[in-house]
Amino acid sequence: MEILILGIALFFGIHSLKPVFPQQRLLIIERIGSIPYKLIYALIAAVGLGLMVYGYIYGPYDLLWAPLPAALLVTFGLMIPAALFLVGADFPTNWGKAVKHPMMIGTLLWAVAHLWSNGHTKGVLLFGSFGIYAIFMLYKADWNITVKPRPLFLNILWLVVSVLAYFGIRYLHTL
Repeated sequence: MEILILGIALFFGIHSLKPVFPQQRLLIIERIGSIPYKLIYALIAAVGLGLMVYGYIYGPYDLLWAPLPAALLVTFGLMIPAALFLVGADFPTNWGKAVKHPMMIGTLLWAVAHLWSNGHTKGVLLFGSFGIYAIFMLYKADWNITVKPRPLFLNILWLVVSVLAYFGIRYLHTL
């Protein structure tokens, strides 16, 4: 469990620099340069992510609650809009950008969906940390973002890619 917690601390610690310590982050970038900062940032985030995955896979399975029988249906239902938001975050669409912060909304939906169907300690730590981070980032977010209109075909392509991503990830969960 310690490895999972260390991974969570590294991953979310480095991701929290900009919203929590913006001035200190800028001073670090000024001192070491943008490229070294980005390399160090990426390395710490990757190590944190790797430790989270390892800690989740190999951590003890301590059940806190038994998921309800319909938990998987709720999870599948929440994952469809989560996929739409997560794909919409980096897709040039009207809808995906109009909601302002689709990545954090999608992350929050993903976290709630997985908390709903995973009642073990390591699941609560992993998915709960993502949910708390998403709520924090939504609180700190700039909501005055403007969206420029995009062609209709990009919106249709976004829907297709989102649905394919959803079913692809569902398939990977069966392996």
